[in-house]
Amino acid sequence: MSIKSTKFISFSLTITFLALIISSCATAPVKYAELNEAIEVPQGTDSVPLSFNKIIVKLRRLEEIGEAYGGFLCVPNTKLEWQGGRVNITTEDFTEIFRDELLKANYPIVGNPNALFDDPELSKAELLVAGMINDLELNICYPNAGFGDFSTAKGGAYMKVDWQIYSLLDRSVIFNTTSEGSFELDESRRDGLFNIMSTSFANATQNLLADTGFYNLVVRPKDFAEVQNFQVISYGKLSKLSKSFNDNTERLSSAVVTVRASTGHGSGVFIGNKGYVITNQHVVGESKFVKLILSTGREITGEVLRTDKARDLALIITGEKRIGLPFQTKIPNIGQDVFAIGSPLSEENSYTVSKGIISAIRTLDRGFEVIQSDVMVQPGSSGGPLVDINGNIIGITVSGMVRGGSSVGINYFIPVYDIPKYLGLTDLDITNTQYTATNNQTNNSSSEEERANVPEIGDLEERLIRLKNLYDQGLISEEAYLSKQSEILDEQ
Repeated sequence: MSIKSTKFISFSLTITFLALIISSCATAPVKYAELNEAIEVPQGTDSVPLSFNKIIVKLRRLEEIGEAYGGFLCVPNTKLEWQGGRVNITTEDFTEIFRDELLKANYPIVGNPNALFDDPELSKAELLVAGMINDLELNICYPNAGFGDFSTAKGGAYMKVDWQIYSLLDRSVIFNTTSEGSFELDESRRDGLFNIMSTSFANATQNLLADTGFYNLVVRPKDFAEVQNFQVISYGKLSKLSKSFNDNTERLSSAVVTVRASTGHGSGVFIGNKGYVITNQHVVGESKFVKLILSTGREITGEVLRTDKARDLALIITGEKRIGLPFQTKIPNIGQDVFAIGSPLSEENSYTVSKGIISAIRTLDRGFEVIQSDVMVQPGSSGGPLVDINGNIIGITVSGMVRGGSSVGINYFIPVYDIPKYLGLTDLDITNTQYTATNNQTNNSSSEEERANVPEIGDLEERLIRLKNLYDQGLISEEAYLSKQSEILDEQ
């Protein structure tokens, strides 16, 4: 063998040996999770405030999750097994990581990470976010383990997180999704294990923010609250109740019902005189037919005629032509007495009456107005009426705030003036979708300012509904209302 050949063989062996050393200086790779771009919330967008609740790991006890390596060559040392079963790993660090990722994408995260005691900022949250890590891979190398240094490390981690979004207004989990995150640290560094785990969690959080379902939950498009183009339905006008609440208990009892759907029960109320019942969309869900339980205990079938999921309203039609309760679109003043009626917690609690006061009129929950009251309501009360001291409907129960599983006396009701708008209803008499009114020949005595508030666009039904809403809300006079109504009808 020549000297040249010997040198070549020696060089090849050296390269091979170095390659083996270099390859053995790294841990085995973990599963790779693609990192997607977060969907940013545009500045000035109306969005729902949320806070981070907790992150837990749920794995089988002694489940193998990876391997630990040691020494400069990262020699496999021992298998890593999960010791804890279900463990809450929520710390200030993980909370801050989650918060930072949301702030980078302009999500409305609330809470003060520097608060030493109770954080009043958390009371602003309407959504709570929690995660459960149910799949975890971790390969970690401690190159200085022989010197007792287990802080310096490198390696990789992968995690899959099941997220749940809890609505404090609906008192339930309203969204579930899953995201993944992974990270490989190629060079050893102090606090390497924390860096690997925290970056993997940050990447899983960023992938949550890339989920369009999560984005749509937090941010609604500008046209979210637009009125649907329903064909107008006349529910039959009723005279307002003028006697006291106690004097009208028989009428009230006859009008309020328990609504039983496939997903549970809620409450509802007859309106007008043509067999229509109002409740919440979340009470009927996707059901086409529901059972209505009357105050006498008799059950009748109702058909869900139309719903508006955004405003959380549903219209049910029955064959029961009973007299309902009239609308009172002028909301009582702050501090005045009101009554909520419904079937809280159980169907057996039907026609439960609670008394409270009007606390405020607020704009929240994605831009919708709500009546706030301290009147006591519970799950099962949803869809029931909020009435004034005479028994006229001023709102529909929709949600409430809870803390620690208990009501805190902050409950919300859909103002009654939104019901015709979002369900396409009118108390005027309609024949073949054409309006007829007995006093439509009134002289035109409205002012120019009033008439400017009357909508000039849309088809017949849409224009008449909007006109009626303006009148009901006191934005135009009766003279302007009747005059413009006559003008619209004459155009057809």
